[in-house]
Amino acid sequence: MKIDTVFSTIFPKEAPSDKVALFYYYIFKLFDIGFFKHIKIFLSKLLINLAPNLPESIELRQKKNQELRLFLISYLLVVVTLFVVHVCWTFAEGTFSGSNEGVYYFSQDIPNVINYLLIVPLYVSFSCLLIARSFSSFQKMKEGIPKTVQSQLVFQYPQASLFLVFAICVFLSTFLTIRYMNELVDPQIYAKQYWFITQTTVNGQRLLSSISMYYMIMTFVLFFFGIFTIFIYFSMMLMTITIGSKIPQIDRFNDMGDIRHFFKDFLRINLYGEVIVAVFMMNAFSWDRQKPVNSFLFYAFIFALWCFGAFIISIPRYYVEIEWHKYQFSRFMNNKERDKEDEPVYEELRSKFDSRISLLLELAVFGYFSTLAYRVIFHM
Repeated sequence: MKIDTVFSTIFPKEAPSDKVALFYYYIFKLFDIGFFKHIKIFLSKLLINLAPNLPESIELRQKKNQELRLFLISYLLVVVTLFVVHVCWTFAEGTFSGSNEGVYYFSQDIPNVINYLLIVPLYVSFSCLLIARSFSSFQKMKEGIPKTVQSQLVFQYPQASLFLVFAICVFLSTFLTIRYMNELVDPQIYAKQYWFITQTTVNGQRLLSSISMYYMIMTFVLFFFGIFTIFIYFSMMLMTITIGSKIPQIDRFNDMGDIRHFFKDFLRINLYGEVIVAVFMMNAFSWDRQKPVNSFLFYAFIFALWCFGAFIISIPRYYVEIEWHKYQFSRFMNNKERDKEDEPVYEELRSKFDSRISLLLELAVFGYFSTLAYRVIFHM
């Protein structure tokens, strides 16, 4: 094989100029060969059978400013159910404030106060926006595909029913809630007794009370909501990748024109997802302030958040951008009257504003993970 052939195979002209996109380009190529191709097929089938097939919701499309109202309502609802209720309940139980050094009173629990007033309401509100936008745009994206192409993609769409997804979310949320509550009552993990644990035995064993049960229910709901949001994102992720894989066929039957307009709903969903990752990073920071010792859930949460925030969440956007660039480059090369100056340049689908917001979020996330990794590695 000639050297120039090898070089063109490793460094094809169609490769994007953007460094991050180039990284994803080679990752995608890697998963098209050998053993990695089998992994790709397995993950694709798994995603197809677990990602929910979302029904159409016309109502979400018609109301103006619904996203803003949804954001405000969900934000206030979370503040009331978590902060206001806990303040009132701890006053009644006598754990709002006190002088017992072995008890972590609510007024002293600054990380959770910040969680209830800022972090959790933001996470729930943006999750609501992501879910609402997904339900309102899932079928609309599918309708944008010509029927001649839809017949080729019928088995590549998300197939899971919402009932199955709900069942999986309930199972995982129950497991995580039980694990989390077991860690909270373990003095070897959390040295101080938290304000929602108002009963102990003579031997110092921590027992759950009525406020503990409410705390546990709220924890379950938040776990459920987070896992359900991930499933919804996977559904939109699969739909976007499926459409991206057929860009030439779709454009042939139905001129895609401004590719940004075609994927505008997913781009907004992707931005919401990045905001949620950043909010979860804030949650990890506040959780770390509570100084859990050898908490399995804490480190599992950090690892999952890093994998999702650093790589998985960006896969569909880069996939579509790269496929669009390859298609544009192919058209350019097939044009016999092509001019070098007209050679297509790789460009992001996101607007400059969204791109800057994403950059700030990514810097914040990577900055925190870098400092956390340094502390874990060198100070454990």
